[in-house]
Amino acid sequence: MRGKQGRIEDLVIRTRSYYEYKVIIERRDAVKRLLADLQLLQPFREIKRILALRFIEKDMLDRDLVVPVWNYLRVLEKYSTARSQIRACELIPDEEFDKKHLDKQRMLKQLRRELYEYADIVRELKPTATRIISDVRPSHFPF
Repeated sequence: MRGKQGRIEDLVIRTRSYYEYKVIIERRDAVKRLLADLQLLQPFREIKRILALRFIEKDMLDRDLVVPVWNYLRVLEKYSTARSQIRACELIPDEEFDKKHLDKQRMLKQLRRELYEYADIVRELKPTATRIISDVRPSHFPF
């Protein structure tokens, strides 16, 4: 087996490389510094990182406030992914699906069904999440 296997309490971690990184955070300001210094490329993670900083700055870490925002962002990300998959699927020629014995229309139908389900959930979660986000948003907040 290439790599390494380690344990953190009851959690077994396997890696493909020989490198191991441990981040131990002991103070609130260290969490804030870590979040501020992270360079994340995925847009939804970047939004979560910025919001986490705002929650920490405003000392609004109650579960009742954080969980609705995270749920909203999670479903919004799934909605965005489904839209991207539909666009990608529509751009692939029918011949490519035929080569792999796949039904393009069936796949698009399933993806659209998921898209509509996520859209409904986003509509339900948006008012609460928007209210909470506006409470933690400073005037110079980027979105």
